[in-house]
Amino acid sequence: MIARSGERIGRPARWAWLAGLGGGITSTLFGAGGPPYVIYLSQRGLTKEQFESTREYLSKNVFLMTATQDDQLGYALDSQWYGIGEFTSTMRDKLSKLTVADVNRAIKKHFSGQNLSVVIITKDAKDLKDRLTSDAPSTIKYDASKPPELLEEDKVIGVLKLQPTSVTITPVDQVFAK
Repeated sequence: MIARSGERIGRPARWAWLAGLGGGITSTLFGAGGPPYVIYLSQRGLTKEQFESTREYLSKNVFLMTATQDDQLGYALDSQWYGIGEFTSTMRDKLSKLTVADVNRAIKKHFSGQNLSVVIITKDAKDLKDRLTSDAPSTIKYDASKPPELLEEDKVIGVLKLQPTSVTITPVDQVFAK
């Protein structure tokens, strides 16, 4: 689609910023999103403490996201496109009004362990495919010691079955061929 000057090509649903926040929460809590955490969050949601910690982090991180003039200009264009106010103040305002119940409601509604499409870039695609399609638990290894409650959560997450129905390996020279 091509838009004429000043014309918008659709607007995101009103909950789009909340869905984006959900992605940020997943990444913030776990270092990376990923299917196991989507499944885990869809079943469990966030505790009040996890929510508060994440919201505090995101409220501060919004300033880092706009640290350079290039970043500020990019977010200014996005804000104008989406019809929201200045990015930093809009996000901090929305985050301050957000509740753990709002986030958990959005998680239940929009997160699912079903019908996920995931792209992974790896050195050994065949080995990854074999591990993804096996029933072996997925264990996380840390370089530093972690709190016992985190290690217990890792055990719960590690035994979740991904059960992919289709795993396709695309050679790098064919990635942009289509």
